[in-house]
Amino acid sequence: MNYTLIVLASGLSRRFGSNKLLSDLYGMPLIGYTLKNLKGSHADEKIIVFSKSNYYNTDDYKIIINDRPDLGISYSIRLAIDFVKNGIAVFTLADMPFVPGFIIDDFVEKMNFNNKGLGMFFSGELYSPPSAFSRKYFNQIMNLRGDAGGKKIIMENKNDALFYPVEPNVLYDIDTIEDLRKIYNK
Repeated sequence: MNYTLIVLASGLSRRFGSNKLLSDLYGMPLIGYTLKNLKGSHADEKIIVFSKSNYYNTDDYKIIINDRPDLGISYSIRLAIDFVKNGIAVFTLADMPFVPGFIIDDFVEKMNFNNKGLGMFFSGELYSPPSAFSRKYFNQIMNLRGDAGGKKIIMENKNDALFYPVEPNVLYDIDTIEDLRKIYNK
């Protein structure tokens, strides 16, 4: 498919209060559930960025350890982009467990078909990762700092972006214990 799937899993879980990626979701750690749903992806390469405290064993991904998660998500993004060999870099978050890999394949296919260099998922008013960047935007990614993700780059270049519509549940993001509880109360 000529893209690299990058899972960002090195956050500090401050709002959650403990390591959310190891919290139970349907009988497995949240990170395990997320990776299980991404298995259907046909990415040429798969990368996951962990902090030392969030590490989870996986054989399917090249593992990068972020030893400075305090520098924000942009540091994880910059660490990963150095390992992208070709094509498009697609970033998703480890705390978004309901993103299926086959949808990412379709997203990248539509970006290529429409000759777009950027892309982002959306549902209603919510624009969210997964997000994608062609190589021509890698220099801008390398200039990100702090908790700034790639959304700013995409919104500044809307004419070169594909906005991919999905159902709201696909973009469900677990930031707090209450977010995790809501899954079970649906």
